[in-house]
Amino acid sequence: MGRRKASYLLIAALWAVSQMSLADISKVDRNHRQACDIMDESILEVVIDIASQRLGVPSGQINVMDEFAGLGADSMTIYEINAAAADRYKVQDIIAEFSNESVCQLALQVEEAVTILVQMRGRGGPGSVEEEVIEQTVYYATNRQYDSTVKDLSQRYLGERSIDKSLDYGIAVVTIPASHKSGMLEGPFLGLKMLEDPQSHIILSSLEELGEKHFFEAIGNTLAQSAGGDWDGHAIIFIHGFNVPFTEAVIRTAQIAYDIEFTGAPMLFSWPSDGSLLGYTSDREDATWSVAYLRELLDKTVTKLAGKKIHIIAHSMGNQVLIGALQQMMLADNSRSQVFESITLAAPDFDAELFVDQIAPLVRDLTSHWTIYTSDNDMALSISLEVNSNRRLGQPVTPIAEYDVIDATGIEVSPWSVPENHSYYATKQQVIDDIQQAISGVSARDRGLSQKRKGGIVYYSLE
Repeated sequence: MGRRKASYLLIAALWAVSQMSLADISKVDRNHRQACDIMDESILEVVIDIASQRLGVPSGQINVMDEFAGLGADSMTIYEINAAAADRYKVQDIIAEFSNESVCQLALQVEEAVTILVQMRGRGGPGSVEEEVIEQTVYYATNRQYDSTVKDLSQRYLGERSIDKSLDYGIAVVTIPASHKSGMLEGPFLGLKMLEDPQSHIILSSLEELGEKHFFEAIGNTLAQSAGGDWDGHAIIFIHGFNVPFTEAVIRTAQIAYDIEFTGAPMLFSWPSDGSLLGYTSDREDATWSVAYLRELLDKTVTKLAGKKIHIIAHSMGNQVLIGALQQMMLADNSRSQVFESITLAAPDFDAELFVDQIAPLVRDLTSHWTIYTSDNDMALSISLEVNSNRRLGQPVTPIAEYDVIDATGIEVSPWSVPENHSYYATKQQVIDDIQQAISGVSARDRGLSQKRKGGIVYYSLE
């Protein structure tokens, strides 16, 4: 069923419900009960078990017709119960909305989705055992400490600083399911590795360490293979933000590259974030410590890939690393000009006043395509403002001459999900599409954005 047709059916259903009398609604409840009385009991048991675990209510005290809110669930917990049930049966790509409010409603939807999935598998559709996965290569450089004794690939690069104080280089291969939805980081329930499924989840499948020489040779080979395509000779360097372990950074880089249909060379600079919500101060110190390492990578990349088009995308606290590195580059040689094809600062957790007054004039000439994404819905930056006492560059709106500042406040995000509303640049299709156009060289005034002014300086709005 197409999205437009589904939307029409949903509107019709909502209209029908609005016309119902109390007697009609009672009849619907009776129909639900009758349907649940004859459905697969194992699904009901699983839904009750999930609700029990999430709510801390003994399963024996949960009835088929119980509403989750009546059991003490808020909207976030209701969403999590729905999502967990969908993930348990691998039907998260079929269920469009995780908003069922009762045990019975959720169990019925899961049962229907399972039936659809079985039918799709029978005809080789999405979710079939024959379905292929896509391999996305990510070239990484990191100043994290490496532990070669750990068997689990995802745990080898730690949230600690490199002891030998040097960059490690390598290639990561990430598998992406054919059923992947743009903006999603499909993963197993609660991140449990035992539940990983390449046909349903984005997975880090391999890591290979390389020396510096072979690292840049491999990137050169990838760029040679992209010759003649839309991204002929293009490389992107991604710098992650606060609370991001190494594997998550690799997977996010792969997802962004895949979603913007980037066929050049995706690169990652991963600094030693602790990967902990409680590690903000520690991460901020490690971000500052990592500035010189990123500058080293940028200098080497510009030299080794001379003549190629190099883009940079930094997110959140990663902008503290990037802005410091760019500042060092220009202080060392302020004659540098048009070194990079584009630079994108996504939700930058950086002092806005400091950037405008002291840094923007210094680093402006490094590229002719600057883009800064901001949002007033970004709860993480609101928290950062409380911690740092100075307005963040990723909060709207600080217009800067010769910089394309984009206010993405109009993009809907889940109000209760701090990770989502801080990562809107990679999870919301409108922003993903805008980033794709921006790094393709399409100016903000030609991307269909609303043009606004503040203090006589133009900025843009995504709505």
